[in-house]
Formats: sequence, structure tokens, C-alpha cells
Amino acid sequence: NNVLIIFNRWGDEVFKAAAYLNDWRGQSTNGGLRVIGDEVIDGTYFYILKLSPDHKGMQGPIELIRK
Repeated sequence: NNVLIIFNRWGDEVFKAAAYLNDWRGQSTNGGLRVIGDEVIDGTYFYILKLSPDHKGMQGPIELIRK
């Protein structure tokens, strides 16, 4: 029942997934923010992870670096 939302540094939502399985690889679920195909650029993003509807949520930065 968890939900993960990832934002860019300007606060725009770039990714959202219900029943998140720790499988985000830099893809965007917001078509207006895609850079190459469905992927966002490398950089710092911010996440909110809610484990249940009543959960306050965990949040913090996440660094996307591809090789």
C-alpha cells in the first residue's frame, strides 16, 4: 500500500508509483518533464515515501548517477 513520489529540484513531480518495489531507474511518469525518451537527467531529486495512507511519510534527497 506504499506510494513513492519523486520531485526535481524545482518541486515538479517526475515520478509516482503506487505499490513501489524499489525499481526506479530514472524514468519519468510525467511526459512533460522527459529529457530522453522516458528518462530524466542525472542529478539530485527528492522523494516522499508513504508506507500507508495514514503514514506521515519519509522524505529525503536521492542522487541519480548513470554510468
